Amino acid sequence: MDTYVYARQNTKTRILIAASRVFSEKGYENTTVQDICTACDANIAAVNYHYKSKENLYQTVWTHLYRINEEANKELFRDDLNPELQLRQFVSNRIKSTMDEGELGYLSKLISYELNSPSSSYEYLFETYIEERCNWILNLINRLSGKTLPESSLAHIFFFINSPIIRLNDHLANKATNDIDEDEMIENMYNYILGGIKHICSTRTK
Repeated sequence: MDTYVYARQNTKTRILIAASRVFSEKGYENTTVQDICTACDANIAAVNYHYKSKENLYQTVWTHLYRINEEANKELFRDDLNPELQLRQFVSNRIKSTMDEGELGYLSKLISYELNSPSSSYEYLFETYIEERCNWILNLINRLSGKTLPESSLAHIFFFINSPIIRLNDHLANKATNDIDEDEMIENMYNYILGGIKHICSTRTK
């Protein structure tokens, strides 16, 4: 965000924007309220006044970032898309958001933190945000297979879809995004995931 525009935001908004970035960079546990205050030129009293606690601010950040991602990816969740096309779009959107250095990328990083090292808000965040998308992925898998798969197969495939993208988050923490060919990565990861889904489906039906 442009520095001038950022400076014009009211204190509550400045805190939210700064917290979104700092939490995505350091994770919940490693972020202090003072870190956020330093990032937005506010004081701890202002954070307590507007957000009551660090945990409540963190949950508000999730709400803020989730809405941004929902709006950016709304075409992905249409029911009339071919499932293979939908999978490719899902992979593409996840990689692009993971590589995005702005607000679109923050949520992907926060999800990675939560899955690797759950915060005290994990149960709330899972029920409010993550579970809905998990169910969408499971439904997509069933559509790709053309049948309702047993839970064991769904669990394997769900892990197979998400693991490479979570690992990408970890990889990007130590590598500049301009060193990566985004289109090539999308194509390779899509083929890898689709091939894995088809293999699991075929072996589980023999």
